[in-house]
This record gives sequence, C-alpha cells and structure tokens, in this order.
Amino acid sequence: SHSRREEALGQMRRARQRATIEATSGLARWRPLSISLRPPLALLSLLPAPLHVTVRRANSARADERQRWGSTAGGGEEMQLLAGEPRAIFSLHALEPLELACWIDESAPRPNGRASSYERATLRGRLAAVRRPAAGHAEWRELCLHSPAAGGSARTVRLQLGVASDEGGSTTLTFVAPRTLHNRTDYHLALYDAGGSRPVTDAPPGSGRPFSLRSGGGSARLALWSPATARSAGAAGPTPSSRQSVH
Repeated sequence: SHSRREEALGQMRRARQRATIEATSGLARWRPLSISLRPPLALLSLLPAPLHVTVRRANSARADERQRWGSTAGGGEEMQLLAGEPRAIFSLHALEPLELACWIDESAPRPNGRASSYERATLRGRLAAVRRPAAGHAEWRELCLHSPAAGGSARTVRLQLGVASDEGGSTTLTFVAPRTLHNRTDYHLALYDAGGSRPVTDAPPGSGRPFSLRSGGGSARLALWSPATARSAGAAGPTPSSRQSVH
C-alpha cells in the first residue's frame, strides 16, 4: 500500500510540474490571431459603365495650373473602375485634401487602340478638397459630369460620392448613380426629360447608362434612337408616336 501511495503522489507531482511548465511557457494563453492589411485609400464604383478616375493631391494640382486634368504628372494615380470591383491605392491617403478628375467615355472604340482621356471624354467632371472624415463616419458629396459639347445643358449626370473612413485609418471613395437606364432590349434607346426635345442619354442594346433629369418630378420619355437624333443631339427628336412615358 505504501508503494501505491508513493506512485500516486509521484503522478500528481509530475502532472503539477507539466501544468506549471505549460502555464509559464505561454501555451495556455495562445489564441489564433487574424491580421488584416488595408490600403490607406480605396475606390469603388457602382456605376453600370466603366468610370475613369485620376486622383492626386490638391497641392500638386495647384503647383502647376497649366497641368491638364486627368494627368498624373506631379504625383497621382489613374485607373479605370469597373462596377463592384474595388481598387486599392497605396501611394496616396485622404489625410490631406485630394482632387478627383472623373470621366465616362460613351463613344465608339477609337482606332489604333487609343486610350480614353479626360479631354476626349463624352462626360467629365472634377471635384476638389476631398478629405477623410472622422473615423467611423461617412460623408456624401455631389459630383457632376458634363458633356463638353453640350455645356451643362441636357448632358449632365449627377453622381453621389461617398467618403467613408474606418477605425484603422483606411478611406473608401464610393461612386453611385442615383438613376440608371439599363437597356435589356434589342433596340438602341434614347431617354428624354419631360418636356425636353434633346435626349438626356442613349443606351445601345445590353448597355447601362447613368443619367440625371432636370425635371424635379422625375418624369421622362423613352424613344428609339435614330440617325437624325444622333446628328442633331435631339434637336427634332423622334415622332411622338414612338415615345413612351417612364416614371
């Protein structure tokens, strides 16, 4: 019986010794860790059409007033944003003011593979003094894209730019179109503002186009796009029988 008692005491001493070693080695306090690396600036477009964006520091843009918009000379990033695909930027942050140049090119593909640019875009606009809000907060600003040919008349698209920051210091810029025309038909369509004779936008089959209406009620008319409409930018417009009201 004495030997059994000594054997039991020995097992208890060895178990206590193992427990002490595990406690002092840190194994008992070990927990799985997850490390997430986030960029200081990220851009996300929810538009139906590709959006081209140039981002640069505001002070770099003012350093040379002759510098063309859409250029990344002097520091900046230029990229094409596709719907729902975020893009990360590691060379800039929103702790200091940023300036954005944005454009949508709705024209036909150019010969020789020439890339789209701010100067040749069918819709373009810029926004200055974009700054990071307080951590955990979001702000919304309006970004207007205008057609150079039409000035600020019928071809104006008002986008919403969301600027949000998280607790880790990362800032996300989100581009949203309040109104979008999705053409699921086999016809090239034109959208007219209520009472207007010039098209607000047109949409080839299978395409999506953001648009804005000048009429406060949000009423519009839909028609078939015609060569005459394309030549005159809707000066005459299609016949009333080809139009359909859209609300």
